[in-house]
Amino acid sequence: MEKRHAVLLCGFARNYKNNIEVFKQNNMHTKNVDLFICFWDYVNAHPKPTKAHSKLEDLNLLSKAELINDYSPTCLRLFDWKSAEDLIKPMSKLIEVSGLVGINGIYNSKSSAIVERTVGAAFLISQAFKMLEKYQKDNNVKYINVLRTRTEFGIYDLKGYYPKIDWDRDYSDAIYMPNWNFVERGNFAPITSVGAISSYENMKIYCNLLNSLPNIALKFTDQPKKCWGDEYCFALHLTENNLKWKKLK
Repeated sequence: MEKRHAVLLCGFARNYKNNIEVFKQNNMHTKNVDLFICFWDYVNAHPKPTKAHSKLEDLNLLSKAELINDYSPTCLRLFDWKSAEDLIKPMSKLIEVSGLVGINGIYNSKSSAIVERTVGAAFLISQAFKMLEKYQKDNNVKYINVLRTRTEFGIYDLKGYYPKIDWDRDYSDAIYMPNWNFVERGNFAPITSVGAISSYENMKIYCNLLNSLPNIALKFTDQPKKCWGDEYCFALHLTENNLKWKKLK
């Protein structure tokens, strides 16, 4: 059985053309690394756009053929964002009116929009890991380290998010997170949601946030203003599974 490593590239393909070479230099610099891509089919779309995002807004559809040419991925899957949004929005609103989120909700979050954002991100992460698992089984491969990252992150020296990954390193003692945008949520240690690297076994848990949401929602407190924010959800999820997180330096 061949031992390899894997990169899960998930989310909206924001500015991927601008960062693709740096992404490859930092993450795909050895031959024993496979790339699994799960994107929404729109460029730069954002479930909860801000003024900063609107400046980059580009709702053109991605080209699958162009992505394959640019990345040469091991596996690639695009999901229809408009259809997913049509499903996520009413379900998120249902959570809001039930009192689990919203200005008047028992957990003092802002609105159902934060649910849309977290659920949408968690869905793609889970789908990318499922692709990895299928490929591993079908090709008699054993993955050692697994990295989850995003298209717009990679220029570490310019306040980016990842140093050059050392694929020979043992990351199994914790979930290592890129040293950027760490925030405090609740009583947990500062955490970021922009990416992670660890062993296959640990990342299998990390990537299962979506299925963990109903359970951890019962443990929300009114301390963070964004209880459904992905940082807080990841903190609860990892803590429930006895996984520590550390800064990747």
